[in-house]
Amino acid sequence: MIEPIKPPRRKNPLLRTRLPASPPRPRSRTSHGFTRAAAEGRFMLQQCDACGAFAYPAREACPSCLSANLAFADAPRRGVLLAETTARVPSDVYFRERAPWRIGLVKMDCGPTIVAHLHADAAEGAPVRMSFQLDKSGQAVAFAHPEGETPNMADDKQWREMTADPKFRRVLVTNGRSVIGQEAVAALKAAGAKTVFVGVAEPWRPFAGENLLRGQDGIEIVTLDAADEKSAADLAADIGGKVDILVNTTEYVRPGGLLDRRGTSIARDEIDQAYLGFINLAQAFGPGMRMRGADGINARRGSLRPAMPVQPGSASGHRGCHRRLAAEDPERLRQSASRHRAGLVNLN
Repeated sequence: MIEPIKPPRRKNPLLRTRLPASPPRPRSRTSHGFTRAAAEGRFMLQQCDACGAFAYPAREACPSCLSANLAFADAPRRGVLLAETTARVPSDVYFRERAPWRIGLVKMDCGPTIVAHLHADAAEGAPVRMSFQLDKSGQAVAFAHPEGETPNMADDKQWREMTADPKFRRVLVTNGRSVIGQEAVAALKAAGAKTVFVGVAEPWRPFAGENLLRGQDGIEIVTLDAADEKSAADLAADIGGKVDILVNTTEYVRPGGLLDRRGTSIARDEIDQAYLGFINLAQAFGPGMRMRGADGINARRGSLRPAMPVQPGSASGHRGCHRRLAAEDPERLRQSASRHRAGLVNLN
């Protein structure tokens, strides 16, 4: 049974800090199909078009009939943990910094046998449920967790290395003026975030919902205009060492369609906000998030991946994203975060 994690203590500068290493990155070209599955929150294996057999790891020919027609398809997640072991002195620097580390052999109901990282509650001989997670190098890895819910399941040490659970972490939401941003702040706080920094361009201008944001503990309003490179760099110099997760909620709703306006000024504004703004944020905060040390709870390595993709500048897309965020309760938000390990996500 997993003990609930506790808020991290203030770091002792005299103690050793965990190295900001990355897990092994190299993968075969075919294996990138697993990375795609992990990014989409799906469990996909190669399936033979000729005989229907599932195959793992990625290969060029079916191991059953030698057909070359293998395509990635959704596969059943259930399996049985055949054997497990604990690596106490791994050769790789990343895993050595996080030892002991559990791995095991899972026999899938659909056929293949998979070497997977193990949740602490996964027991040998018991059924498990598989998923593909993005590790800190941005590559897909297999992860096995118990078939049913267990107490404090999300607090498992190895599971938190593969996810972006906001519990006890510090988050920057880039636009507190938007309804999407305010809903994201509320959901993150309810899910256990320690501090939520809320970016506001021109903070002297009042906006709807401002009093609600300023009146809550753990929410700090900061000056940020994502489209302004200097504004992003200045804020990163101030709080970049504290941010574990960055959620980009910057929005730009264009007036009408392409044929309803003249010139390209509106298109340029849209590009500045929806595209160049995210680049400014990634370049300002990414290096610090990637290279900082770790305390086992709050350190994150940044990776770029859009979450809840909608058409940039689309009013209907923003309304749809707002409805989805408004419907998220804290537990659903944590489950959504568990599908990804991103330090930087884009809600626009």
